[in-house]
Amino acid sequence: AEDAGIGHLVTDPSLAGRLEGPWEPVRRSREDPPEGSSENLHLPLTGDDVACLMFTSGSTGRPKGILSSHRNLVSTLTAQSYGTFGPDQVHLQCSPVSWDAFSLEFWGALLHGGTTVLQPGQKPEPALITELAQRHHVTMLQLSASLFNYLTDEHPEAFTTVTTAYTGGEAASPTHIHTLHRTHPGITITNGYGPAESMGFTTTHTITPTPEPHTQVPIGSPLTNKTAHILDPHLQLTPPGVTGDLYLAGHGLAHGYHHRPDTTATRFIPNPHGPRGSRLYRTGDLAHFDHHGNLHYDGRADNQIKIRGFRIEPAEIENALLTHPHITQATLTTHHQHLAAYTVSDQPLDPQEIRRHLTNLLPQHLIPTHLTPLDKLPLTPNGKIDTQALPTPQTTPTSGRPPRTPLEKTLVTLIVRVLEKTGPVGIDDGFFALGGHSLLAARLTNLIADLLGVRLTIRDVFQHPTAARLAEHIDARKGSPALPALAPSQEQEGLPPASFAQRRLWMLADLDGDSAAYNVPLVVRIEGGVEAEALQTALNDVMERHAPLRTVFETVDGRPHQRVLPPGTALLSLTHHRVEADALDREMAAAARHVFDLRVEVPVRATLFDLGRDSRVLLLLLHHIATDGASNRALFTDLAHAYEARLTGDSGRVLDPLPVQYSDYALWQQKVLGSADDPAGVLARELGYWREKLTGLPQEHSLNLDRPRPATASHRGGQVPLDLGSDLFERIGALSRAQGCTPFMVVHAALVAALTRLGAGTDLAIGSPVAGRNDEGLRDLVGFFVNTLVLRTNTAGNLTFRELLDHVRSTDLDAFAHQEAPFDLVLDALNPTRTLSRHPLFQICLALETGGVPVLDLSGARSAPVETFSNGSAKFDLEFLLRSDDGERLHGTLLFARDLFDATTARRTAEVFGTVLHQVLADPDQRLAELEVLSGEERELLTGRWAGTTVDTGDATLVERFEEQAALHPDRTALIDGDREITYAELNATANRWAHHLRSRGLGRGAMAGVLFERGVRFATALLAVLKTGAAHVLLDPDFPDERL
Repeated sequence: AEDAGIGHLVTDPSLAGRLEGPWEPVRRSREDPPEGSSENLHLPLTGDDVACLMFTSGSTGRPKGILSSHRNLVSTLTAQSYGTFGPDQVHLQCSPVSWDAFSLEFWGALLHGGTTVLQPGQKPEPALITELAQRHHVTMLQLSASLFNYLTDEHPEAFTTVTTAYTGGEAASPTHIHTLHRTHPGITITNGYGPAESMGFTTTHTITPTPEPHTQVPIGSPLTNKTAHILDPHLQLTPPGVTGDLYLAGHGLAHGYHHRPDTTATRFIPNPHGPRGSRLYRTGDLAHFDHHGNLHYDGRADNQIKIRGFRIEPAEIENALLTHPHITQATLTTHHQHLAAYTVSDQPLDPQEIRRHLTNLLPQHLIPTHLTPLDKLPLTPNGKIDTQALPTPQTTPTSGRPPRTPLEKTLVTLIVRVLEKTGPVGIDDGFFALGGHSLLAARLTNLIADLLGVRLTIRDVFQHPTAARLAEHIDARKGSPALPALAPSQEQEGLPPASFAQRRLWMLADLDGDSAAYNVPLVVRIEGGVEAEALQTALNDVMERHAPLRTVFETVDGRPHQRVLPPGTALLSLTHHRVEADALDREMAAAARHVFDLRVEVPVRATLFDLGRDSRVLLLLLHHIATDGASNRALFTDLAHAYEARLTGDSGRVLDPLPVQYSDYALWQQKVLGSADDPAGVLARELGYWREKLTGLPQEHSLNLDRPRPATASHRGGQVPLDLGSDLFERIGALSRAQGCTPFMVVHAALVAALTRLGAGTDLAIGSPVAGRNDEGLRDLVGFFVNTLVLRTNTAGNLTFRELLDHVRSTDLDAFAHQEAPFDLVLDALNPTRTLSRHPLFQICLALETGGVPVLDLSGARSAPVETFSNGSAKFDLEFLLRSDDGERLHGTLLFARDLFDATTARRTAEVFGTVLHQVLADPDQRLAELEVLSGEERELLTGRWAGTTVDTGDATLVERFEEQAALHPDRTALIDGDREITYAELNATANRWAHHLRSRGLGRGAMAGVLFERGVRFATALLAVLKTGAAHVLLDPDFPDERL
């Protein structure tokens, strides 16, 4: 009352004593004023006049008063299509008078000739709501998401006569919506969003019934005469699919905060995307438009949880919990740097069973450490979950089974030591359920190696997370002792080790299981005669010369080693297939999906597809562990020489032996790099650089995903073409020469600029392959020499592209200078959180190749340049593969993970990249925030239909709209209060008499009056009477403490 500055308090005599101050009390007895006119006052009010002052929570702890006009309310409830409004509708008003939802419930029926049923008391009572809804045949219920869920579970009969149910205030539960659709066919369920500053609902989405629950529920599209924009930090429109700050505009926007000009100025700002003089309200919420124009709520800008480098949206985990058939409510918090979930269920649940359910839906780092069951979630007075009232989280109870063997006892001891547990731990208690994560799992494997002499991987701990299962796993691996210190002589006496690059691929192939993600299909289209027998012999000649093509891998002391098979025992058979032209792509794709067993199978296969009429296609399928892009020239040059020799009848060896083989390189690499423990060694120096450069790197990019990231990546991939222009590479070269950098650096800078504008963040890690052939003797070898560099770039500060390019040049040069450190050792040194859901350190890759494509020059035939094609897999979230064959045209492919992205999103990402590249080449001094990333069609949608539509609704006030309905429907029931029913004529006449009385006491336009009553007809007439005087009302909740009142 003090903050509002009320001049009058309209109240019941029994409540007047609770609120004493410098205002004039107007006590309403149960009798109307003794005498007075019942005629309408016909005051000259406008839609811009303040109708009400509502209070919402303030960051200082003191509530903020929101000044809302008649237009704000009328525009929300008239000329709308999100609900059914009319004389036949019965609305239940149950929200507290302090909520913005109160106004929508109270006026929704009264402005259209319908009936408003008043629930006794000040807080929603589920049992009472159910009784009133059934007794009075309520057709509309507006409920907070928590209350909606509770009624659906406990009182589904509340919806018996309801035709439209609105849910809002919190994230909607797909499971409960699906349940209500199933139990009450025909009911319309609408998810609404809107802060009090935009008078309740600003966007709505009517949910379509489906056989299974929706994975997510949008907040929909703006109401008529309301506007929504998703903007970046520079107030630029963000493209569809990109998360940004949600801003609102239009007729629902409040005047501002009462007596808070500073706060008003920071939250209500000039609208750069609307008519001159219009305003935007900054909600503090994050959202994005999907490609259909629906808004999706992405959480509060200040509500993200960050644990061990992961940015976590609580809603993602809460939604996953709610997909469990018996969990009805869920909320997520943190407790001592661990995730803590609270659940309400319709039957007792084993926490381990909940974990198993989440394991199928979420990556390991998103599975809560603490799972606490509750009978109900505590709610704030506003009906939202009260996180402050949640109890201390429960740790998952231990199984209680003690160790049975010395090995189990040792493992339990080590788990207790790593996790620093003080309570008992049983052999069936999960390492991660007890609070472990991948960093601690790495420490556990090191302790096991030191104490037990067995080398385990982090993956072993993920797959065998209990002491009992780890003991079984170790018993099965008695022949895998911990690695001794390496000595070159010892390695040379046995099998040669895999190179560091091969070790990395071996590990990835092992993690991915039955995946073709690391297959390399090479295609040669041949016209003319081909001697198949000579070609098969020539292929074996190439295998004889290049040992990686006849190498299988064995694990020795926990690490992969090369077993190079003798040429006579590793013979490649050329498979023949007669195929129709229209089936060729399908047949090649099927062949390319072959999964190599690197333990027993050589990493190369060959298939010759015969299309008839001397037209053939040769498919060489190699595993990446045996080849890389730089190997192709040597591979096909040697194959052409061998084929020609065999074709002319040469016998014996036709290709000269190489001076060094790949196994020599692997030994040499280890010798040159030295030990990471030797501070004077190359490896220690290189790793020191990468530790410093990559410390604090975000665990993953912030691009918005079309689907939640699965717990385990499937590596299903798609591709979209990149054709960036016939002269683009030439222009890139000109800019690179002017800036003293390389074409790759220009492309790299353009990519991070585009990704930043697409919402990936400003601290970006891009993976990029380097050839790794740092010795001239390696040039003619076929093998896997590639190393991967992590190029970290900061795009913050709204740089110009030229400034960004200077930064990228410095970053890339430093990275290239430290490329000797193998990626897997960098990974070990940094030890980021490992998960099977994504690639560590980076998930976006960029590769640029220049120069002509190799050609297989077979004698007597004409061959097209060697092609590669996608085998339907994806190693990364996004992989930009670019090349220029002639120094002018730049083209390539964008591979994308189908787990995460739709083809539409990938195609739009490719288009934005190309658009940005063209813009920065035309004007390198353009700032990143100025780069245009919207297509003309997108801009038209984002500022037009998607943003909201406008119609002329006149300038009517609440008073005028209500008086119109009273004149049209005088005998219809306006209010129901218990057993009492009041018609429109009675309500209007009583409110008029009181309004005349209040006017005589000095209440009028521009004034502020407090209204303090228990909910009922007397409260409703007082509220209406205040508005009829031209004053604004402040609705005071009798349930509030006196100090808050």
